[in-house]
Amino acid sequence: MFASLSKLMVAIVATSVVWMPVTVAPVASAACNDWVLGPANLILHQDNGIEVDIYGWTGKSITALPSGKPAYAQYWSNNVKTTGSVSGHINGNVVEINANWGEGPGAGLSNYYRATIADDGTVFGTTTNSQNVSNGFTSETKAKCNTAPAEQPKPNPGQGAPATPAKPSVTVLQNSDVYDAKEGARVGPDTYFLLPGRKLDLVEPCSDDWCHLVIPDQEVPGGQGWVYAGIDSGQNFVKVN
Repeated sequence: MFASLSKLMVAIVATSVVWMPVTVAPVASAACNDWVLGPANLILHQDNGIEVDIYGWTGKSITALPSGKPAYAQYWSNNVKTTGSVSGHINGNVVEINANWGEGPGAGLSNYYRATIADDGTVFGTTTNSQNVSNGFTSETKAKCNTAPAEQPKPNPGQGAPATPAKPSVTVLQNSDVYDAKEGARVGPDTYFLLPGRKLDLVEPCSDDWCHLVIPDQEVPGGQGWVYAGIDSGQNFVKVN
C-alpha cells in the first residue's frame, strides 16, 4: 500500500510541474569613454529660446577653426548678433565651456556651460552667466565616440604579380567630417564621418590644409569630398601616405 501511495504522489508531483520559459536579459553595450566634438560647430538650444553656436572644437578641446582662425561663439537676440571668444574641453562625459561676449548687445557678459554627454551623444546641462542667471540647454549637434574600427586581415597578394605603384592616398587619424569644398558645407547626416584607420585615395595633392579625396560612400555625392587635414596646424586629422 505504501509503495502504491508513493508512486501516486510522484505521479501527482510530476504532472504538476509547469515549464517556465527563462528570458535572458540582453547585455548592455558599454558606454563610450572617449567622446569628441568638431570640426563642425556645436549648436546649443537654451530653454530661454536662444541658440548658441560654438565654432572651433577639435576633438576634446576648443582650439581653432579648420582654417586656423580663432575659435568663437555667437548667438542672436532680437535679430541682433552677439559674438565672443570661447574655450572649452571634454573630460570623460563632462563638457565645460567658457564664453566671453565681446561684440553685440551681450558685450561685457560671460557664460559658463557645464554639460553631460548622454549615451546617444547629446550634450545637455546648465549655463550660468556673469549676472548669475541660469538656463538649461540641449545640443542639436551630437558628440561622437572616438572608436577606431577593428583592423581587417590583409589579403595575400598573388605570387609573381608585377608591382603596381601605390596611388597617392591618406590615412584618417581622427574622426573627420566630409565637406563639399574647402571650408564648404558638411555632407551627410550628423552620424556620418570618416573613422580612424581608413585609407582613401587623393583626387589631387592636399593644399591649404585640406585634402580632396575619393570617398565611395553613399553619403558623399559623386564619390568625392573634402576633409580638413590639420597637417599644417599640427592637429593631424589625416596623414599623407
